[in-house]
Amino acid sequence: MRREQNYLAGRAERLHYAAMAARGWPIGSGAVESACRQRQCRFKRPGQFWTKRGVRHRNALQEAREHGHGDELWSQN
Repeated sequence: MRREQNYLAGRAERLHYAAMAARGWPIGSGAVESACRQRQCRFKRPGQFWTKRGVRHRNALQEAREHGHGDELWSQN
């Protein structure tokens, strides 16, 4: 119980949910968790894993695709 009290006391400035909701800010983690899940499912399926090097390359390809920079990856210099 004390550990939980200390945790919440140390994060009190982040717990003003009513004020955040009044500003129209999302107060739940559902949107973030959903985005993470969607991104993860694009990269791998259950039981599959990437090396650190492989995921860096995969991230670069995904970001280039999402932001319209794919042609720059394939340009011939």
